[in-house]
Amino acid sequence: MSFNLASTLHSAVADALRSNPGIIETQNWSLRQKVLAIVQEGLPEVRTKFLRTVAGGSNAEITDRARAVIAPCYATAQPWAPVVGDGCNVWDADGNQLLDFYGCVAVVNLGHSHQNLLDAMEAQSALLLTGGNGCMNPATVRFCERLVQETFGVGMGKVFPCNSGADANETAIRLGSLFAYQSSGIVPDVISIAKGIGGGLPVGACVAKTSVMDLLTSHGNTYGGNAFCMAGALAVLELESQPEFLAHVRLVGGHLLTGLKGLQDKYPKLVSGVRGQGLLAAVNLNSQLIDNKVAVGQLRARGVVVGPLKALGLRISPTLVVTQNQVNRFLTVLDGYFGELAV
Repeated sequence: MSFNLASTLHSAVADALRSNPGIIETQNWSLRQKVLAIVQEGLPEVRTKFLRTVAGGSNAEITDRARAVIAPCYATAQPWAPVVGDGCNVWDADGNQLLDFYGCVAVVNLGHSHQNLLDAMEAQSALLLTGGNGCMNPATVRFCERLVQETFGVGMGKVFPCNSGADANETAIRLGSLFAYQSSGIVPDVISIAKGIGGGLPVGACVAKTSVMDLLTSHGNTYGGNAFCMAGALAVLELESQPEFLAHVRLVGGHLLTGLKGLQDKYPKLVSGVRGQGLLAAVNLNSQLIDNKVAVGQLRARGVVVGPLKALGLRISPTLVVTQNQVNRFLTVLDGYFGELAV
């Protein structure tokens, strides 16, 4: 089966814009701006046709195809197909707009397709995608310099760049220490980082004190230090390290946790516990009354995306750019869902 995304997308965009006379296109619109105009302002039937064309089918059709070729640990996770994302909003192959409070398992910290990340990716792709880790590509050097600056301090640490949390942990275990220290007051020897550091790109890193990392003389990672991913990760790190960004996370995260604890007080038979920090939270459910995987699907049908937390409850990890109004919308949906179950 042959599928050319570039030609399919350009053709689908042109067709959708012709079918939406209410969208006034300007000459300097980027392809991204055209896509967002279609999903945000387009007629519902035109939006759905556009999304299904780009995706190659409906949610059900793509799910069926996935189950035929993808390992069941992935293919049966959530039977829906997100196609377009912007900030905390996603649009699936059936034309539904959903509020994403899962963040691809806490990966898209800057929200879906943040412009800073897109700009960095576009710039680096015009130069070089990767030079391998047998050389010192400038994008990797810049990322590692900034990461050391934000952790141990300039001249005090070194980085092993890699492409996943597993790789970062593997390196940290060869080195002997692994700490979670951001709010504990502990000064670690080694820090293992992945997920949100890439904003959606496959990036991991093991950062250690110079005296510790200098012991690592024989170790490697095929995709570690990939220039394209490093350029994107640097854009993420630069934005996330700004004091006003972190203040926003604390403010909105506190609002989210307060709201979730309010729901626990309101529905004590359904919600057995709430815990979290910042914008990462867990809601423990009474498994005798609510199956958490069923709850994930039922909440998605109500317009919000969350994840299952083993057999215990719900994992809530919205993008870090989520607004207080979006948190309120999420809490309203959750309140309504629990209210129906409590009847």
